[in-house]
Amino acid sequence: MKADTPYVLIADDNPTFIQVLSLTVRQAMPNVAIVSCDSLPCMLERVRADGPYTLILLDLNMPGMSLEEGLQAAIDAARPTPVAVVSGDSSPGTIQSVARSGAGGFLGKTMDVEAMVSAIASMARGERFFPMPQVLHSAVIDGDGSIGFTPQERRMLPMIAAGQNIDQIAEQLGITPVTGRVMVRRVLRKLSVETPEQVADALLRLGIQAPEAG
Repeated sequence: MKADTPYVLIADDNPTFIQVLSLTVRQAMPNVAIVSCDSLPCMLERVRADGPYTLILLDLNMPGMSLEEGLQAAIDAARPTPVAVVSGDSSPGTIQSVARSGAGGFLGKTMDVEAMVSAIASMARGERFFPMPQVLHSAVIDGDGSIGFTPQERRMLPMIAAGQNIDQIAEQLGITPVTGRVMVRRVLRKLSVETPEQVADALLRLGIQAPEAG
């Protein structure tokens, strides 16, 4: 592989969809070199033979693949390359399972092309992408071991989004600033964001209003 060329591996057993997805990938990464596979064993072999890719796009329903064992095997074999799932099943449960696995993202096969291009470009830069309403709504409202929030973290979300500092947040929650700092970092990590503005964007998509910063 050439060091200055991005490489993307598309693993899907539908040749027509591979062609369509390849066109989308080229819009996101104009100089990309694309390799394709039709099964999990083929994908694992290509990773071993070719070395690290820039991004791997993986179908959940191809031969040898499964949501848990197959996906985890793909992620483990591909490290540090991000592995993103591409699936026709965009149910919240499926997306959350993919997110918990450590995958680099989730793309629904019915996504708008422009949105998919943007998502692929961001994942190629090392960012994670998941449809925010499906993943975050359940995580914020229902709670979930890896992605979900504790009641205090749930209260903290709009405070972070409003730009309140650690001391302000700690005072409102009745905790020490040290504990508040740890909790803020944990919340940001769960959302895969880095700034209050990104938290605010997530809350906006969820329809949750953030309070004015004090």
